[in-house]
Amino acid sequence: MPARLKWKAVLIGAVTVLALLMIAPSLMWDYQNNRSRMPDWWKKAKILPTRAVVLGLDLQGGMHLVVSVNTQEAITNEINHIKGSLREWLPKEKVRFEEINVLPGDILEIAFPDAENLQKGVDYIRRNFTVLEESGQEGGLRPRFRLKENVAEQYKSNAVNQIMETLQSRVDEFGVAEPSIQLQGRDRIVLQLPGIKEEDRNRVLNIIQRTAKLEFMLVEDFASSEDALLQRLGGRVPIGKRILPEVDKQGKIVAYYLLKEEPKITGDYLIDARVSSGSRTDLQAAVVEFRWNSEGARRFARITGENIGKQLAIVLEDTVKSAPVIRSRIYDRGIIEGNFSVQEANDLALVLRAGALPVGIKIEEERTVGPTMGKDLIRIGILSVLIAGVMVGIFMVVYYAGAGLIADIALLLNVIYILAALATLRASLTLPGIAGIVLTIGMAVDGNIIIFERIREELRLGKTPRSAIDAGFERSLWAILDANITTLIAGIILFQVGTGPIRGFAVTLTIGIFTTVFTCYTVSETIYQMLYTGREKVETMSIGMKVRSKEL
Repeated sequence: MPARLKWKAVLIGAVTVLALLMIAPSLMWDYQNNRSRMPDWWKKAKILPTRAVVLGLDLQGGMHLVVSVNTQEAITNEINHIKGSLREWLPKEKVRFEEINVLPGDILEIAFPDAENLQKGVDYIRRNFTVLEESGQEGGLRPRFRLKENVAEQYKSNAVNQIMETLQSRVDEFGVAEPSIQLQGRDRIVLQLPGIKEEDRNRVLNIIQRTAKLEFMLVEDFASSEDALLQRLGGRVPIGKRILPEVDKQGKIVAYYLLKEEPKITGDYLIDARVSSGSRTDLQAAVVEFRWNSEGARRFARITGENIGKQLAIVLEDTVKSAPVIRSRIYDRGIIEGNFSVQEANDLALVLRAGALPVGIKIEEERTVGPTMGKDLIRIGILSVLIAGVMVGIFMVVYYAGAGLIADIALLLNVIYILAALATLRASLTLPGIAGIVLTIGMAVDGNIIIFERIREELRLGKTPRSAIDAGFERSLWAILDANITTLIAGIILFQVGTGPIRGFAVTLTIGIFTTVFTCYTVSETIYQMLYTGREKVETMSIGMKVRSKEL
C-alpha cells in the first residue's frame, strides 16, 4: 500500500475515533434531567469530552422572547445628562442663564438673559460639548441644541449592545444552560432560554425586564403625601430636585421624598450583591448586602462622611426603598432593606450583580415550549433521519451494488461527523437543524451518484476499474464543489440574517457541506483505492453494471 494511501487511512481513522469520542456524551446524556450518565472514570478523565450536543428550544423546551429596546431613551438620557452638566458648569464659567429645558424631540434649549451671556454660553458649548449641534433658536436668546446624527446612532447602538451583555449576565446568573441571545435588526433582541419551566416564567420575565437602576440621593424633605410635600414647596418642584415615592411590600405608597436630582452615586460601582437572612429591625425579612469597588468605596466614604446626620435615600428603579440617617462614614459596603422575601432579595441581588439596563425594554413576543412537545419532536426528528438514511442506503445498494455499500459507509460517517461538530462547537441542534441533516444526507448521496455515474462512463469507454476510479473522482470534483459552494453561500447568508430555527437549519447545513465533501472524496476514494490498489488484472468492479475492460 502506498505511503500516501496509508496516511489518508490513518487520517480517516483518527477523525472517526475523535468524532465517536465527541458524540459519546450525547448518547449517554439524560436530557430530561440535564445530567450525564457516563461512568465516573470517564468524567474524571480530563482529556475526554463530557459535553453533550445542545438541544435547541424546540426540542428541549423553554422560553422564546423577542425584546424591543427603547433606543430613543438613550438619546433622552444623554441630553438630560448634558443638561445637568451645563447647570453645574455654566455658573463656574461665569455664564448666567435663566433656565435649561429639554423639549420634545430631545432638543436642549437654554435661555440666556442677554446677548453677552448668550455668546459666552454658546462658545463654551461648542468647545466642550462637541457631540451637540445647533438646532436654531427662539427669540434670539434661546439657542437650541441636539445630538449630532452619527453620535445619536452610536448611543443607540451602544445601548443595544450593553443590554445584550446585561441580559446575558442575568440569564447566566439565573442558571439557564446554553442560552441564545441574538440581535435582530437594529433594536430587537431574541432570547432563547432552554429548560425554563412554566412555574419559573413570571420570575424570568421579571428578572429580564427590571432596569435595576440603583441610585443614592440626599433627602431634602419628605411628607406622607405628594400634595403635602408640594404645598411646602410652593406648588412646584424646585430645579434640580425630584419627588419619588416610598412603597411598602404590599405596593402601597407610604411617603414621598424630595431628593436632589443628580444622584450622589449609582449602582455602576457595585462589584457584588448578596442576600442576608435578616436585619436589625425585622429578623424575618431578607436584605441585600452590596459591596463597592475601590472607586465606589472612595466616593461613598466621601459622601457619607460629608453628610453625617442627613438622610441618604436608596432609590431602586425610581422608588425609595429606604432612607436611613447617616450616622458615620461608610466605606465599601452597605445594605438595602425593603421587606423582601428571600426569593425577591435573591432576584434583586442577581440583577444588581448583572448591572442595570441603560434604557427600557419591552417584551414584544413570548413563546413557551413544553418538554412533552420537545420529547415528541426529538422522537419524530430521530425517526425521520433513520427513515431517510435507511431508504437512501437501500436504494444505493440496490442500484450501485458494492459501490452503493461504500457510499452508505461514507454516509454513516457523514452523520457522525456532523453530530461531533455540533458537540465540539456547542451549537444547538434544533428541529430545522435535523431537517438540515436530512438534506445533507441527500446532498451526500447526490455527490456519490455523480462520481459513480462518471466511473460508469469511464468503464463503458473500456478503461480498467483503477483508471475509471481515478478519472471518475478527478473529473467529477469541480461539479460537486460548485454545487456545494453555492449551497455554502446560501447557508452563510441564512446564518447571518436569520434567527432561531433558521439559524439552526443553517448551522447543520453549513457543517454538512464540509463533511459531505470530506466523505465523498477522502473517505470514498480511500476505500476504493484500498480495494483496488495492488491487485493485478482487475477487469470488473461492482457498481451496478458489468463492464469488462477493453484495455490491455
